[in-house]
Amino acid sequence: MKLYFTGHHHSFYPGYFQKTHFVSQSCLGSGPTRLDGSDQTSPKSFTVVDFYSDHFEIYALKAPLYLEKVDLRSMPEIIHSRDHVLTLRARSE
Repeated sequence: MKLYFTGHHHSFYPGYFQKTHFVSQSCLGSGPTRLDGSDQTSPKSFTVVDFYSDHFEIYALKAPLYLEKVDLRSMPEIIHSRDHVLTLRARSE
């Protein structure tokens, strides 16, 4: 299982492609952006990864208190890039 984090996009998205989890980080400062396929700006948040003996879970906690999880149901099921398609997946299997 591979796990790759990127901070370039300023929008939280736990995507999956070819046995790799690609996690786009949200923005804590100025400049949060919207995901392709969404009309909402990603909330300011930070990413948490909980590791267990047989899997891991990825989620983001919203600013300012960092107690509430970002709702994955508000995210597009897939995101298209120039060469690939990421599917929404926040848990390893």
